[in-house]
Amino acid sequence: MAACRQITVLRLPPYHCELNPIELVWTQKEEEKMWELDNLIDVVVEPLIINLGDEDSLSDSEHEF
Repeated sequence: MAACRQITVLRLPPYHCELNPIELVWTQKEEEKMWELDNLIDVVVEPLIINLGDEDSLSDSEHEF
């Protein structure tokens, strides 16, 4: 179809921001979304703390090497 109209199709490497500016715009938008999601996770999700136990809870046999 392009050849009939004497149009040259230039194929660009995928995901190459320097040669295809729309990739840079898309990448920046995705990055902004990920930062927003990260901030929401920090606000909404309570921290998960796993206590592996303290030395007082170990039996005498566990103190020996």
